[in-house]
Amino acid sequence: MVVGTTFDLEMINGISWMVDEGMLAKGDTIGHVHLQGEFGENALAGSEFAAKELGLTLVSQAVTPTAPDVTSQVAALKNQGVKAILLSTTPGQTASAAAADAATGLNVPLLGSTPSFAPQLMNTAAGPALAKLYYLVQVFQVFGSEEVGPTKVREAFAKKYPKEVPSAVVTGAYAMASAFGSVLERACENGDLTRAGVLEALPQITEADTEGIMAPLDFSDHALPPSRSSIMARPDAAAPGGLALVTEFAASDLATSYGFPAAK
Repeated sequence: MVVGTTFDLEMINGISWMVDEGMLAKGDTIGHVHLQGEFGENALAGSEFAAKELGLTLVSQAVTPTAPDVTSQVAALKNQGVKAILLSTTPGQTASAAAADAATGLNVPLLGSTPSFAPQLMNTAAGPALAKLYYLVQVFQVFGSEEVGPTKVREAFAKKYPKEVPSAVVTGAYAMASAFGSVLERACENGDLTRAGVLEALPQITEADTEGIMAPLDFSDHALPPSRSSIMARPDAAAPGGLALVTEFAASDLATSYGFPAAK
C-alpha cells in the first residue's frame, strides 16, 4: 500500500512548476543527483519524462546512500551548464549540494524530493544556501499548516514531545497511519479482518480523508498511485518544521497524463 504521490510524479510536478515560474525554459539543461536504488531511480524516471515532454536536456549523477559529500557531482553538473539541480538524496547530501551550489558560484535553483530535507539542516553551515536556492516538492503539508489535520498533529506533538524538533515527516506519518486505518475500518464494516478481507477492502477506499495533510487518496486501482498532487515549499528557519508553503496541493498537466502501464 503506497500512500500518497510517488517520487516520479513529485519530480514531474516540481519541474513543471519551475517551467511555469520561468526558472527553466525549453532547451535548458538540468541535472539530477539521485540515490542508487528504488527511491532515486523512481524519481529519475519522473525527471526523464518531464525533461522529454518540456524540451529540456537532463544529465544525472548517481550517488550511494552513504556518500556524505556530493560536491564533485555538483561540479560535474556545473561543467555541463545546468540551469537547475534536482535532488533525490539524503538530507545530508542536500546540505552538501546547496553548499557546493553557492560556493562554486553556480547559484542555480535546487529542487528536492520529499525525503531530501530535514529541518535540522537550517542550523548548519548550509542553511543560508538552502534558504536562497532550495525548493521542496512534497507529498504532505508543511508542519505549520493551519489545515485541520496538520494543526491536530502539531498540537499533539508539542504536548507529547515539547523538546523535539518538529518536522513535516511527523505529519506525513500520521496521514499514512490514518490511511491504513481507513482500510482496516472498511474491512471491519465488511466483517472480514482476514488478510484476504483487508486486501478486498483496500480498493473500496476511493477518497481517504487525511484532513488536509495529503491530497485525497484513491486506492481503487492497485496499479496507480492514490494521488498525483504535491505541494511546493521553501526552507524557513522561523517556520514550524523549517518549511514555508509556496503552493497548495496540485497535479501538473504532465503528472495527470503520466502513464502507468499496469493500470487497468
